[in-house]
Amino acid sequence: MGQIQDILRAQSSWTWDIMQSSTQIGEMIREDAITSVNLTLINAKASQIGLSILSNQGAHLERETGADWMWMAGNYRWLVQAKRLDIVQKVPRYLIDLDQMADLLQYTVTLNNSGAYGNPPFVAAYVFYNSMIESLAHNKDAVGCMGIKAEALQKYIAESRAPKRNQKEITLAFYEVANAQARSWIEMFPNL
Repeated sequence: MGQIQDILRAQSSWTWDIMQSSTQIGEMIREDAITSVNLTLINAKASQIGLSILSNQGAHLERETGADWMWMAGNYRWLVQAKRLDIVQKVPRYLIDLDQMADLLQYTVTLNNSGAYGNPPFVAAYVFYNSMIESLAHNKDAVGCMGIKAEALQKYIAESRAPKRNQKEITLAFYEVANAQARSWIEMFPNL
């Protein structure tokens, strides 16, 4: 397994554990806090092996771009929007802002057309933070953070949920994201 994948496995486990630990004290750690810590810890290790990270959170660019961060390594370039599983609900779920998804997809096209970063082109993606699904706890290093291309998620939502015109958001259960083909985020960087 590659060095980047090893780092991402460790952070996937950390994400699972911190989400679970926070609920034990009556808290629910926010998605932006998980993202900030994940990116900081990943960057501390991965910059030495060729993974570049640029956070959009601190610069307040998420509203404009639809992305929480950008990362690049080898032939892979991603614009990423993160979502945290709401584990307090009876059926754990994610809240997906459909306008934000459209912004993410549009910004990806704009960025690629600008040529600012050259090739290969960026791909829009979602990363889902997960925890407290007992049947998956043994595999937390793979399922604590799962990724999917935004276009695939958009297609799944359109085909399986048929959002109404002008609908602003939609909730998806963990199993729906898995059915949409979300996989461990280590698969975003195969062979690295």
